Amino acid sequence: MKCRSTGELEASAGPARAPREGEVAKHGALRLKDLINVAGVFVLILVSLWTPRYAAIFMVAAALWIFVATLASPISASELGVGRMGLRNSAWIAASSALLAAVILSVGALMGTLHTFPWLPKPLFHSGVYAVWALVQQFISQSFFFIRFERLLGSGPKAVLATALLFGAVHTPNWVLLVCTAVMGLIFAEIFRRYRNIYCLGLAHAMLGLAVAMALPNALHHQMNVGLAYLHYPAAQ
Repeated sequence: MKCRSTGELEASAGPARAPREGEVAKHGALRLKDLINVAGVFVLILVSLWTPRYAAIFMVAAALWIFVATLASPISASELGVGRMGLRNSAWIAASSALLAAVILSVGALMGTLHTFPWLPKPLFHSGVYAVWALVQQFISQSFFFIRFERLLGSGPKAVLATALLFGAVHTPNWVLLVCTAVMGLIFAEIFRRYRNIYCLGLAHAMLGLAVAMALPNALHHQMNVGLAYLHYPAAQ
């Protein structure tokens, strides 16, 4: 069953009464709070990716902001996408991504560019860490940014586009990831809009990310780095 957004549920309830002055003020305050949360976290993430010093401090600050804002929000676990709702109905995205990942790896094998991660001391462990990071990225993208975009823009489809644009922006200047995130960012956000669950999205993200990292040569994606790390990659080799 497809999950419906708050705006869609309100619209289906029929003509609404005129909002009172206090409700208008409360709604305006909520929109301002959402705008501050979106802008503040986005800026902190960008600064962490593009500053030569104290990157970890800015990233931790962004993580704490997201954590505190999420706890302070009245949004339920189901609406955040971390409950059971929509899990079964969104499972097809994980299965489809597994097939697509297999295709990507097969193309890499045929092209002679397939490789593992010899620069990592424990490749399997780091792959598991990446899988967890993929789920965290989906929480940030969908459970934090998408939900606030949906309220700010008053439209699910507009929130999908805004989330995908933001998701792509943090992957600059890595052109490989820009292309991937431009496509998958739209798909992931739309799936979240429909089913409100991030678990299968995180799994799909992990499988596709690892497939791209293994199938394409490092010279193209610079070991999946973004920001300054992408630009400094050749010098680090």
